[in-house]
Amino acid sequence: MAHTFGNTTTTTSTGTATANNKYHGSFAVAEAGYLTSISMYLKGGASTYACKMAVYGPAATLASTTPLLTIATPTAVSIPASAALAWYTTTFGTPVYFAAGTYHISCLASGAFDIARPTTGGTGGYSGDTYSDGFEDPNGTVASTNTNKYCFYATYVLESSLTAAAVSASAAAFAKQGQKAAAAIGAAAASVKKAGTNILAAIGAAVASLKKDGRKNASAVSLNARAFVKDGRKNAAAVSLKAATLRKDGTNIIAATTAVVASLKKDATNILAAAGAAIGDLATQVTYAVQNLQILLTATSATTTALLRQGNLARAATSAAVGAVVHAGFKNASATAAAVGAVAKARTMAALTATAGAAAAFLKRGSKNAPATSAAGSTIARAGARAFSGTSAAPGAVTRAATKLAMLAGSASAGSFKKQGAKSVTAASAAAGTFAKLAQWVRTAASAG
Repeated sequence: MAHTFGNTTTTTSTGTATANNKYHGSFAVAEAGYLTSISMYLKGGASTYACKMAVYGPAATLASTTPLLTIATPTAVSIPASAALAWYTTTFGTPVYFAAGTYHISCLASGAFDIARPTTGGTGGYSGDTYSDGFEDPNGTVASTNTNKYCFYATYVLESSLTAAAVSASAAAFAKQGQKAAAAIGAAAASVKKAGTNILAAIGAAVASLKKDGRKNASAVSLNARAFVKDGRKNAAAVSLKAATLRKDGTNIIAATTAVVASLKKDATNILAAAGAAIGDLATQVTYAVQNLQILLTATSATTTALLRQGNLARAATSAAVGAVVHAGFKNASATAAAVGAVAKARTMAALTATAGAAAAFLKRGSKNAPATSAAGSTIARAGARAFSGTSAAPGAVTRAATKLAMLAGSASAGSFKKQGAKSVTAASAAAGTFAKLAQWVRTAASAG
């Protein structure tokens, strides 16, 4: 027959559990028995959370040292989001024995859900505990106590009414655990025994080796002592002989060093003399090179001046020739104009004379022909005027043509002279550049020498 201890009544009064806290309800039981399950009256929160259930005790008052009766990591129960108040139960596969006393039923929360409890008439409290690693053992620090009568209860059976099957199952479980423990203890004992045997063997071997080495070392020390004494006598004679040899060798080395130093001094004097002579020759060569360079520079400068002078003379000659050609062109134009004017004047005078003579002859022929004569005279006069006008225009055209020809000839001559002058200046500049490059090369060669 099943029995319970705790609060089996229900209520709508609730308090909210929070993550990583455990909530305790303390209850007394007057008899011993075997715990089979734990039940709690819970309500869902905003999300689905879980609760782990356990029992601490026996202890009249829950304290930090109160031991855990049930296992630390029982199977959790899940409280769905917004679920109504209901009983949730955790069952133990193997009943857990307890004696009469006061026990503390605990709920470890993974998140926020509600726990049903009247706020008076009970003994309760809570303390912090990390949900992920299960219940602490022992309980740990109690954060707070209160008078809440949590709706928690435990179901158990009396020891006398425990069924044979339950006893057999418990016995089998204990036997299995005992066998595992015995096997583990046996393996550990065998390992320790083997390690102890190995350690004893190693210690024995080490002691034997030390004894053997001690005897050998004693003999070796004795032999070494006698050898050192013997070697000491030999070494004393050898040291004396070696000292004499070293003194002799030192004297020889000093003499050889002195000879080498004297030879080095002589060689150094010869090297300095040869270096002085070489430096003198080099200075003479540099002086000659500098003089040759100065001569070359002077010649280069003179050549450049001469070329520039020739270029200036060519330009002056070109300008004079152009002036002469232009002057000659103007003279030719003036002479041509004078000649054309003289010819025109002579022809005009001849025409006028002939016209006057013809007019007089016509007048002499009589008055009969006066009208015809008068008309003819007018015609002849107009013809003479036209002839004079054409003759006057001709000299201007001739003059302009002659002037243009003279200027064209002068421009052609001037262009030719200018081209020749430019070629002369270009040649002079190229020669000057070549001499400048040669002078620079000579200066570089003199510096390198």
